[in-house]
Amino acid sequence: MKISDFGTYTYRKFDYTFLNRVIVTFSFAEPENKNGIDERMKEFSSSQFGIQSPNAFFENGTRLNRSDGRISFSFTKQSASVDIDGEVYKSFGDTIIPLAYKLRVYVNDVVGANQLQSISIRKINLWQFEYDKNILTFDTNKAREIIFSSSYNALKMNEDIQPDELIRDLRQNKWSDDNSWIKLRSGFVNSETDAKEKNSYGLFLDSEGFESPVDGIKTQEIDDELKTINTNLYNAYMWCISEKVRTIMEKGKED
Repeated sequence: MKISDFGTYTYRKFDYTFLNRVIVTFSFAEPENKNGIDERMKEFSSSQFGIQSPNAFFENGTRLNRSDGRISFSFTKQSASVDIDGEVYKSFGDTIIPLAYKLRVYVNDVVGANQLQSISIRKINLWQFEYDKNILTFDTNKAREIIFSSSYNALKMNEDIQPDELIRDLRQNKWSDDNSWIKLRSGFVNSETDAKEKNSYGLFLDSEGFESPVDGIKTQEIDDELKTINTNLYNAYMWCISEKVRTIMEKGKED
């Protein structure tokens, strides 16, 4: 299956979404010369986060959290990533681009690299279903019919996937174009509910876009590559969801 199979949807910003998490990851080659890298890391953490990094930071890697815990950064010898809570995500331009800038500064100023090997964006959407505890089985097919389009529900899995005892009715598909791909993974997880007489399942859609050109990605090309991935993920998401979900996103959450 090709990425173009999703078609093209006119972009719009919705007032209400089901977005739970967004993760952006840059991957690069480990630098051969690490002289002075801890000092550069200290300068970076001070200028970008207002904190002092520990010694041997680069060798060990670390995670830096924003004070409210809604955004966290991870830096290692071969990757840099940011994990964003869906509640603070606004839009591609308002959220991903400024946060990805910090990742790019790390690559340029700390690692000393001028290109990446790959970029990925993951977006995880989540829908909650409650049902009475006296019901013995939860109808996952019915839930999928409510959330997803008939086109997505009709798909046969085209990728092997390892069973996960914590995830029910797990499915995964992949769409590829040369050095790019989109993966869509969906399934049900147990979730908490305040209603004592109810059980709750969360149906998730984990979509990941990946770009890895043969010649790499120059740092000045990062924003364009991010935009391409984000557009592909948007088209994939709009292709996946049902008219009911689109209506809720357009008009706001149902009572």
